[in-house]
Amino acid sequence: MFKNNIRNVLLFAAVSMLVNITLSIVVGGFGLYKNFELYMISLIVITVFSAFVPARMLSGKIQKFKPSVVDEKSKINFLDKILLIIMGFSGCITINLIVAIISTFFPAIGGGNADISQRSDTYAVIFMIIATALSPAIFEELGFRKFVMGNLKDFGDGFAVFFSSLIFGMMHGQLSSILFAFLSGILFALIYKKTENIVYTMIVHFMNNAFAECSIALSKNISEEVYGGWMLLFYFSMIVVFITSLIIVKKKMPDFFKFSNNSLLISADKWKITLSRPIFWSFVITVIMVAVMY
Repeated sequence: MFKNNIRNVLLFAAVSMLVNITLSIVVGGFGLYKNFELYMISLIVITVFSAFVPARMLSGKIQKFKPSVVDEKSKINFLDKILLIIMGFSGCITINLIVAIISTFFPAIGGGNADISQRSDTYAVIFMIIATALSPAIFEELGFRKFVMGNLKDFGDGFAVFFSSLIFGMMHGQLSSILFAFLSGILFALIYKKTENIVYTMIVHFMNNAFAECSIALSKNISEEVYGGWMLLFYFSMIVVFITSLIIVKKKMPDFFKFSNNSLLISADKWKITLSRPIFWSFVITVIMVAVMY
């Protein structure tokens, strides 16, 4: 059971990476990036076939992550779910700022949001939001949270949260993107663990990616000084919101940051099963090669 679960996860990661690289090469080789519409469509196709399709192929029914013992007292109301969305979004913005600051001290890891289009008109922004925010929010969450965490539920909450976030981060190529995706992935996974509803992580994921695209478009339409001032105020506000929401979440949901011991395996056995798989190391080597190429 345990070996089959980790095999499914690692096979998903390997197939996802292979499909992502292959389709990216096709896009570059055929020059699809030169046409805005074709490029946006190709990004959606890459997301679907690298994140969602492998999950469906490996699991006829995507499993839902649930603790072994469901505590009825842990159920949360609608306002608490809104609170988690606010915490998740402000947390992503805060993490992005931290990664950007780290990147200034360590330029080798890169940093900043990728500007995938020189266009900033309304039509282009909407298309980019669909391709880089809505599509990843739906299909990446179904793949990395619902499928990966679902297959790791017997390894315990903590391992499922950490390892699904690690795989999610390693799929993002550039070192700064890997770090950001890993840390934000932990936020997504914690929200999913608590709400048991993938919709809320989709919302946070979408808000984060949509903000990135909108901020790039905004920077092209206003002066650099005004943009810098607005963004400084926004980031400061998000840090305050994140810290405040963390405090409230910890008070209202003390089990949010706790992991139930719902695994028959000890921690050493979990990693032994994982690290003994050749496919895991093949995946790691591929990730390193891709990161170096970036």
